Amino acid sequence: FVGEVRQGSTTVALVGGGNFEALASPVPVGGTVATVLTGYTADDNDQVYTWNVTTQDLDGAVPTYIGTSSTWSPVGNVNVGDGFFLVRGGGAVNWVRNFTVQ
Repeated sequence: FVGEVRQGSTTVALVGGGNFEALASPVPVGGTVATVLTGYTADDNDQVYTWNVTTQDLDGAVPTYIGTSSTWSPVGNVNVGDGFFLVRGGGAVNWVRNFTVQ
């Protein structure tokens, strides 16, 4: 692919309410769930489901946000360009991602 990377602020509206929302990072980043979801304010027990290519099913290890420690457990990873499902228990919120190519 050839093109320019979107830079600056990007907003993704999330409906929440326990719905499975199909998402991907609006910028070309991969890594831990926490890294990919930079700018997202997680609620206790939010979950991220990723696809397991080997089993052709959702991965059994589901990163869940632990509010008391402000961490995702297990850590979980998302590759650049991969989508994932976010299940947010809380209400609607905007995921605002700021990105600059360095």
